Amino acid sequence: MNRLLIIVWAAFSISAMALPQASEGSVGIDTLGKLDLNYVDVKQVSTVKKNVSTGTVSALPGAAFQIVAPMNPQQIDYLVVDGEYVIQGQRIATLSGSEVHHFRESLKAKEALRTLAKVRFEANKPLMDSHSISQATWFVIAQQFYDADLAWEHLNHFAKMFEPLQHDDKGYLLAAEAGVFRLPQPTNTTEGTLLGSILHTDSIRLTTQMSSVVVPQATTLVTHKCEVAIDNVEQVNHGLLIRVWSAPLPKTCSLQLGELVEVSVHLRLPALTVNATSVFYLNGQSAVFKLSGDTLDVVPVEIVGQSEGDSLLLREHPLLVGQKVLSSSVSAVQGILLGLGGIE
Repeated sequence: MNRLLIIVWAAFSISAMALPQASEGSVGIDTLGKLDLNYVDVKQVSTVKKNVSTGTVSALPGAAFQIVAPMNPQQIDYLVVDGEYVIQGQRIATLSGSEVHHFRESLKAKEALRTLAKVRFEANKPLMDSHSISQATWFVIAQQFYDADLAWEHLNHFAKMFEPLQHDDKGYLLAAEAGVFRLPQPTNTTEGTLLGSILHTDSIRLTTQMSSVVVPQATTLVTHKCEVAIDNVEQVNHGLLIRVWSAPLPKTCSLQLGELVEVSVHLRLPALTVNATSVFYLNGQSAVFKLSGDTLDVVPVEIVGQSEGDSLLLREHPLLVGQKVLSSSVSAVQGILLGLGGIE
């Protein structure tokens, strides 16, 4: 965590440190002789870019579509690699073994039982409506149909992702939807075997942790490849740090899942920027020389950070907005102010 980031926010938050509204001394330009005097415009900025920490390209928790098989194939030959983008219906693995054969036979059996139960159900429904059979009899008929329907649907759900081969012990696993395929961790679920998962591209984000002090002002995360708006902020504090998530990563980011990148953040912090050469110190207080007609007025300033390049960030000051400040011969002018001698 960049400690300067916290210092920047603290400088904006402490109202007791309000700056004086009037200048503290001035120097007439006609007393500066032949000094080379150059000026720069004081610029206003609404956001400040600061380094945060390392970010990770990751998927939102719970976003993965899990591919669960109702059997445990003896052999799985993956046709795609971990992290590869797949399209719906694409062959992603070949499943082999006796368990595959058992699944195919079980699917046929459950489909046949469902068909028989459905015929019986539909044949007896008019009898139930006309009260020609007892409720107890109808209950048994209905329960048998619904049980058979659920048992068939449990296998048929996976069958939609399975392309059988002529060999009874083999078949292709198909991608149920488009996205990034992830290999599974070796584990079995209570309902079957996890064969992998598919991440929709919208779930792949950039995530990092930052100080809870600056999170309310954070707007975007910036890497060396792209800039993405902050979309989600977790409400759990990890030792004064809070995890934030970006919006979905555009293709232009060219970041891979799991990649670690240096991350900066844009903060909504109104400030002023001036060249570092414009700032000097007077009685322990940082200040600048503001051009006011034929004089250079001393205006105390509060440095709250460093911008890109050789610019400093200053807390907003009403006397400096839209003004020009001295950027050359600053030390010499300071000497004149302190009565260290005139300039020929």
